[in-house]
Amino acid sequence: MRVQSQRQPIWGLTTEEVVARRTQGLGSVPPPTTSRSYLQIIRENVFTTVNIILFSVGFALVLVGQYLDALVSVGVISFNLVIGLIQEIRAKGTLDRIALLTRPKATVVRDGREQQLDPGEIVVDDILVLHAGDQIVVDGPIISDGRIEVDESLLTGESELVAKHESHTPA
Repeated sequence: MRVQSQRQPIWGLTTEEVVARRTQGLGSVPPPTTSRSYLQIIRENVFTTVNIILFSVGFALVLVGQYLDALVSVGVISFNLVIGLIQEIRAKGTLDRIALLTRPKATVVRDGREQQLDPGEIVVDDILVLHAGDQIVVDGPIISDGRIEVDESLLTGESELVAKHESHTPA
């Protein structure tokens, strides 16, 4: 994390330096996705203990010649399964849209100008510009005049702001 200094203009990384760092594997790693895939949703809804037992009962009814009973029991299970799948897939779509809206953006200085980027596009030695209320999406030294106060409650559980000073290197 770096804060823009008032002492001298900051140029930041050039486009070529960003490409070089990314090819060296020095880019930030985005967090894993929190949403389940469609395959996981289907697998977790179809292969439940209750469904396996009821489909087995339906198969057993077919073996003993009770076709209508088997059709009714498997039909009811399948109807319930389809309703559950539709609800979970719609919920997944809604949650994915909400996640896109709440994803933080990072302001970095590159080629002498500020740019808004997705946190996954940040590389080592990028200079972040922070304003009040911004989320700090990466770790690093501060290169600012003065100090900033950071809410680290999600990391530490402490509700107090933590003061950070120039050249403070994170642990």
